[in-house]
Amino acid sequence: ATIYGVLLNDPAEITTMGAALHDKPYLAPPQAPVLYIKTANTVNAGDTVPLPAGIDALEIGATLGLVIRRRTPLAANKSAPATLADVAGVLLLADWCVPHASVYRPPVKWRNRDGFLGVGQFIPTADETALTALLGALTLSVQINGVAVQTVSFKHLVRDAATLLRDVSELFSLRGDENSASDVLLLGLQSCAGQPR
Repeated sequence: ATIYGVLLNDPAEITTMGAALHDKPYLAPPQAPVLYIKTANTVNAGDTVPLPAGIDALEIGATLGLVIRRRTPLAANKSAPATLADVAGVLLLADWCVPHASVYRPPVKWRNRDGFLGVGQFIPTADETALTALLGALTLSVQINGVAVQTVSFKHLVRDAATLLRDVSELFSLRGDENSASDVLLLGLQSCAGQPR
C-alpha cells in the first residue's frame, strides 16, 4: 500500500506561504492537491525517531489519514469518483520533516528519512455519516515535553476530506482491501516552510 501526504491543505499554511505562492516557477497557488509519498522506511509504530546527522531540529505535524476500504475507480472517466463511502476509517499519524523552505522540490530528502512517520491508532468508521461526524468533532494536539506546540482541526481545510478524496481520485486510483494493506491519504498538515516544532 502507499501513503500519500498532502501539502497546502491547511489555510494557515497558505497564509504562512503568502506571496511566495506567486513566485517562480508556478506564479500562482496550486489548483490541484500537492502530493508527496511516504515510503515504507518512514513507518514508525512507536520507536524513537533518529535525528539525521548534521540536523539540529525536526518539524512534526499531526494529521489523520483516510484508510481506503476498497479500490476506487479512476474518476477521470467521470463514471464514479471516490467518496467517503470508500474509506474504512482514519489513522492517527505524526509526520516528521527536516525543516526546509521550498515546497517546489521533491521532498524525499526532507520527509522520507527512516522512522519519519509515526503511526498511531486506527479509528474505524461504519459509514460516510460517521466519518464526517468524526472529522468535524476531532481535534489533535501535539505536545513536546508537556507543552502544546500545535493544535489541528479538520473543520476548515482548503479541501475537506470528501473533496480531497475526489480530487486525488481524478489523478489516480486508490487501492484498498479490507483483508490486506490499503492506501492511506493524509488530510494535510503544516508544511516544512514554518518554524521547527
